Amino acid sequence: MLILSLLARDLRAQDLERSLASPTEAGLAGAGVVAARGAEALWINPAGIPSSRWHVITALGVQHAERTVQLTAGEVNAPAPEARDLSGVDLAPSAALSVPLGRSGVSLALGYRTGLLTSSEYQTDGHPLRYLTSQLALRQHIVSLGAAFRWRWLALGAALEMSHLRLEVTRSMWAGLEADRDQLQDPQLDLTATFDGDDGVTVTGVFGLRLSPTRWLQLGLALRPPVTAALSGTLGLTAAPDPRPPEGYDAIDARGSPARLDLGLPLELRGGVTFRPRSWVAIHLESRHRRWSAPLTLVADGADVVLTTGNQRAPYPVVRIPLSIAASDDTSLHIGLELPRLLGLLTVRAGYAYHTATTPADLPSAVTLELDRHVLGLGLEARRGRLRIGAALQRSLRQTLTSESERAVIVNPLDPSVTERAGRGRFTSNATRALFSVGLVL
Repeated sequence: MLILSLLARDLRAQDLERSLASPTEAGLAGAGVVAARGAEALWINPAGIPSSRWHVITALGVQHAERTVQLTAGEVNAPAPEARDLSGVDLAPSAALSVPLGRSGVSLALGYRTGLLTSSEYQTDGHPLRYLTSQLALRQHIVSLGAAFRWRWLALGAALEMSHLRLEVTRSMWAGLEADRDQLQDPQLDLTATFDGDDGVTVTGVFGLRLSPTRWLQLGLALRPPVTAALSGTLGLTAAPDPRPPEGYDAIDARGSPARLDLGLPLELRGGVTFRPRSWVAIHLESRHRRWSAPLTLVADGADVVLTTGNQRAPYPVVRIPLSIAASDDTSLHIGLELPRLLGLLTVRAGYAYHTATTPADLPSAVTLELDRHVLGLGLEARRGRLRIGAALQRSLRQTLTSESERAVIVNPLDPSVTERAGRGRFTSNATRALFSVGLVL
């Protein structure tokens, strides 16, 4: 009942975290490198696949982001109206099957899940937030093939991941020259850049190790190597509805082109230990580290802005458009408590995690906010015969970032020297993610 009452509230999503797929990991606030077993271990630590017999699981995650931004506008240091993320609910389905191959100690697994998942959209008419990235839709589909071998107290596993990632993003630029400096942020000199692209298929993997030296102690280690998703698509460039050309020109025109964007997915290393002092209780401790790559930048192939005066045309090529999206290396610590035999029918899970920020303080993002945060997890799983039904909830406590935004500036494709900082202000975010699952152990 506690979980159901919490789920009745608004659901909020985190940002560049992978969506929830494992009910065990979700209830333990992320401590799954040892705890996840059978088919759900495919995505976390494949060495845990042989820990169960035939196992089928389907799950549905529900996410909705809530973020607010209040910027300091221009040189006058006056606060702009608060902008609120207006994105809707995102659904993240997943399904997996694990199969033991007789008594060989080898198990195979196959699964699909939604990986990275975030959506964000702000109403930016006249708001300085338009000079940051103001709209983002990111969804990653992952098909995994896994195999694992267990011998006595040692298990090794690996999973091949084939992913397809789609990205839509929008940000505004300001197209003025030195003579227009006193009109900086004038909406009539705006250009809007939109990118819609995907990466085809990107291949990576996850490798796992699991040790069970005694009945009461288990250890797990998982590694996901870094990979770059090369997205290609179309860059659209449009002028303001009532455009005004820069001083000394009669007209302004913009032309889009094919474009590409490299999204570096991080190196991820997870290690954990589980203590089982009694058969009815387990304590899970885990740490995770992710190492991200450089900020995102669109690279165009043929886009330009053309200024016209009389019969003279002055083209300005648009080659690179930096997005106000970046991620710093981050580390998280997780602790979880599991009661697997409560009343003989229920497994109860609870957890706590602390995450360091991935959003850099000097390059804030309105659409992906991952700040220093405390995360609470709670989960229930009911068993009846071979049937398993679960629900889990994660909630991040409210986070706030006050930024001077040294690296976030207004992009000016005509004269980069005519610019100013674009992200000074206050950014807030809180997050809740829910997961519902149904499984069979055969």
